[in-house]
Amino acid sequence: YGKWRSGFDMVGVGNAACSFTNKVGSGVATALLGGILSLGGFDSNAAVQSASAVRTIQLSYSWFPLIFVLITLTCFIVYRLDKEYDGYAKDLSEGRYGPDAQVPED
Repeated sequence: YGKWRSGFDMVGVGNAACSFTNKVGSGVATALLGGILSLGGFDSNAAVQSASAVRTIQLSYSWFPLIFVLITLTCFIVYRLDKEYDGYAKDLSEGRYGPDAQVPED
């Protein structure tokens, strides 16, 4: 889609963006989990955790992942590129680009 839209093939930019978002996402998720456990009263030095800490752990391992799975499924459902990809591939094979593309001179 990127090449069709802009006329430039930027595979490396996509790989860099994926790597960056994976690293940032891991850091944010770890910080969020630590904050959530802290709010729930989790004490890593305690032999037995409080009831609120146990509920927080249960939420962290059951409900939060379920919420994110539902958000991800919603994104997949509304994602249109897969349905339109064949048209883009056909245009590119015929040398046509999107309306805003500035095709580079060879």
